[in-house]
Amino acid sequence: MNPMIAEMDIPCYKVLRVKNKKGESFNCGQGGYSRVMDYWYNWDFEQPDIDIKNDGKVYTDVDGSKFVIVNEGYHSYTTKDEISFDPETEKIVVCVIPAGAKYFIGNSGRQYVSSTLIALSETSNHKCNIPEYQKIWKEQCLPKLLNILGLR
Repeated sequence: MNPMIAEMDIPCYKVLRVKNKKGESFNCGQGGYSRVMDYWYNWDFEQPDIDIKNDGKVYTDVDGSKFVIVNEGYHSYTTKDEISFDPETEKIVVCVIPAGAKYFIGNSGRQYVSSTLIALSETSNHKCNIPEYQKIWKEQCLPKLLNILGLR
């Protein structure tokens, strides 16, 4: 199973640690750390492009859908619904999987793994930071994509 190629910028969400336990912002508020891999994200900069790595096997879920296990890549969420996070030190950040990037959608339809990612600042004027664009993607584009993949 090969990754898909983003035909357009895809809005997504990521939880980043933006403050330490004392409530102090990291690096003058210029970004945040991934809470899993401790990787730094500068606001509004595209992360280095990496190969999405999986174990090369295709698995079959109990419902018959096919999936791969991805071991390396930038993980993000398809929607911000039901994301748990610590509001004292973490923040849900709007991100972009840029057009042309390689990506997989998790077999639950709730997560992406991509070859690159952009974490947007709150003041970014990128279209993926506009709630109306996010709503259109979530209500129209994402369901079509999940149907094509047999995840809904």
